[in-house]
Amino acid sequence: MVAGRDFVGKSVSLSPFLGLGYRYLYNDSRGYTSTGAIGYRRESNYLYAPIGLTMRIHLGSRWVLAPTGEADVFIRGTQVSKLSDTDLGYIDVTNEQKKGRGHRASLVLEKDHWAFGAWMHYWDIKDSDVQPIGLGMAGLEPANWTRESGIEFRYRF
Repeated sequence: MVAGRDFVGKSVSLSPFLGLGYRYLYNDSRGYTSTGAIGYRRESNYLYAPIGLTMRIHLGSRWVLAPTGEADVFIRGTQVSKLSDTDLGYIDVTNEQKKGRGHRASLVLEKDHWAFGAWMHYWDIKDSDVQPIGLGMAGLEPANWTRESGIEFRYRF
């Protein structure tokens, strides 16, 4: 969810925005891998504040080039690991993550109701807290980074 304001110019318009975002990922890796490792289910939850700017550059004949840059201020994250899925005596655990950051960028070409472009999203999250997982052991969600990229086609109503 974001809110912003448009500053419309003759050839360039600027649209700064800020908001509140939530990212949820679910991974079901139950079973055994080809190397004999045992998998389990995981849920990843991030709460963050996106702050960004979209620039719309009017190219003529109703064509618009729209680059967007966004910083994602990491507020909090949790990782829920269903270690009981392994049947090794471990318990399910929730680790809290307090430090991280994200960035998003896109470059879109628009005309009338149509838009086409490329985007990328990057996350860099630091180590979580340490929690007991059973059998006298403890575990954490290690620092990690994620890069996502893609292309998009849109039709606006």
